[in-house]
Amino acid sequence: MDLRRQSIPTSISIAVLGAPNVGKTSFVTRFLDGTFPPGRSPTSQETFVRFVQTSGGSYQQIQVVDTHGIKKDKSATDEYIKDSDAFVVIYSVDKRKSLKKAIKMCRRVLDIKDSPDTPILLVGNKCDHKCETPKKTEKRNKYIQNRISCFHMESSAKTNQNVRLIFDIVIEHMQNKALKDTITSLRKRSRVSQCVGNGDHRPPGRISKVSIETIMGFDKPCDK
Repeated sequence: MDLRRQSIPTSISIAVLGAPNVGKTSFVTRFLDGTFPPGRSPTSQETFVRFVQTSGGSYQQIQVVDTHGIKKDKSATDEYIKDSDAFVVIYSVDKRKSLKKAIKMCRRVLDIKDSPDTPILLVGNKCDHKCETPKKTEKRNKYIQNRISCFHMESSAKTNQNVRLIFDIVIEHMQNKALKDTITSLRKRSRVSQCVGNGDHRPPGRISKVSIETIMGFDKPCDK
């Protein structure tokens, strides 16, 4: 039994959040279609369903929710957050206000999901902008580190820098989380079955590392 395959989530919902005009739709379009739209009207809200091949070679169904720019409709944003599994929160590196709003949005996600393990990637889009310098990047990184603890990367939907990598990180994280949950459930069931089978009240033995590796298929070469 290979738990790595059996524990793959049926579908992963990824919400792309952020202020207006930071490139959310261009970011999503670059990932899904491999193109960079020259211009787009403001997005209301769109959900795209795709099967994507992961870095491990398996296929995973994902739902990408391209949300509208967050202004006044906080109730709709909260619904996106409640219904999604993981989050890519985008700001534009040439708009300081968008970074402040993105950090605020990250905190909002953590409050609503009420779990420190909620996968959030804070993404600085438009890093190909001419105004960017190493000094500005360093200053921005320190600003973020002093205000929130989450994974941070920079990207460019225009040049396709780090776009696919960001989604790969989210998908792999969610698959690993599902695998971890499956192993935890397996251990609990094993302890219960051992208690019932023993017929006494002695603490059940732990599943050995070797048996766990065998169950998960780690003792076998990965399929290519």
